[in-house]
Amino acid sequence: MVEKIKEASKSGTLQLFALIFVAIIFNTNTSSFVVIMSDIAEAFKPQGMTTTQLSMIQTLPTLVMIPSILFSGWLLTRVSKKWIVVSGWFVYGLCGLALYFVQDYRVFLVVRGLMGVGLGLVNPQSRSMIAQVLSGDKVASTMGYLSMFGGFISFSISIGMGYIAAANWRNGLLLFPVFTLIAIALALAFIPTLPPEPKKAQLIQEGKNEPYGKFVIAMWMAGFCIFCIATVIQVRTAPFVRELGLGATTLTGWVSAAASIGTFLGGWLFGFWHKKFHRWTFPIACAWASIGYLTFCTAHSIPQLLIGAGIAANGSLGSIMPYLTSRVSLAAPPSKRSMAITTLTILNFLGQFSATYYIMFVDNVVGKNAAMTLGSVSVSFAVLAIAGFVFVAKTQKENEEFMQKLQAAKSAA
Repeated sequence: MVEKIKEASKSGTLQLFALIFVAIIFNTNTSSFVVIMSDIAEAFKPQGMTTTQLSMIQTLPTLVMIPSILFSGWLLTRVSKKWIVVSGWFVYGLCGLALYFVQDYRVFLVVRGLMGVGLGLVNPQSRSMIAQVLSGDKVASTMGYLSMFGGFISFSISIGMGYIAAANWRNGLLLFPVFTLIAIALALAFIPTLPPEPKKAQLIQEGKNEPYGKFVIAMWMAGFCIFCIATVIQVRTAPFVRELGLGATTLTGWVSAAASIGTFLGGWLFGFWHKKFHRWTFPIACAWASIGYLTFCTAHSIPQLLIGAGIAANGSLGSIMPYLTSRVSLAAPPSKRSMAITTLTILNFLGQFSATYYIMFVDNVVGKNAAMTLGSVSVSFAVLAIAGFVFVAKTQKENEEFMQKLQAAKSAA
């Protein structure tokens, strides 16, 4: 297995692009329906579709993802990650194509929910493949490129979907099978077929059943918290814009575009900053995100709104998210790396789901004021930045010992 991974790590540009492309599935999911939600509501209104059912078009796949992610973790010891990812994309694209023909809103919701099965199979294992096929600083830089390319895809879909769906909103649904065909073709052509992960009993027998360690657990906790608070901007931006009286949905679209640009730039520069600051990248990025949210929630002009959204996304989605995955892939025992990334993904989306309760709590404390809710996110990121600085400083010696041990293991291999 080690020899196959070494051989696969001699990656060319096309293999690198393939690894990144198959991992942007969640970006295609989150950006695609935002533009056509009003068209869907209008189309299914005569059938009695409610506002709650309409919102389920966005939330159902995320709910279905969690058991699907757990299932993908079970498959790890039985099937190559490559085939898990290819199967997930196939389910995702097939369901997306089926939506084009579905005329009943109930069936539409069921098929849309089934897209979460594909998302759950692909999302953790595609990132795990990057950590397994590549090595060293290349993992961190590639996670940055993934964040950058994901931001570009989100921005492009947000803009392009409006034009594609101008004649008929169903035309926009054809993006799913198109992306699927490209992803599967790239995976089959350029991604190596690595062996399944060893089972726990085998690891115990070989003396390789090492604990995850505090560094991995800390990243799991951070991922849950950050996904929880970073989701608030998606929910509270439109109400905040209405409170300010600066514009309607067009301005909300521009804020979303500014956030996508911030994510793109964060991913683009992540490799550079990670090489420069190493573990300090996390608390610095949290502090930067806190400044962005503070700028955003105190805005009284359109330029300040756009700048705040860009900085907030640059610090959180653009910088922290690739850091979490790259750090977990480095700190987890090699035999448990894939499961560590799978667990991180589960906790990330549990955090996203928990955002509803976070918003309810803040609303009960400060009232239903979008600016105050967004301001609480700035405070939360500031708390995470302080906690991050303390954790990094306190574990500096342990990290040095860990890196020496890791370097010795690489030299021995």
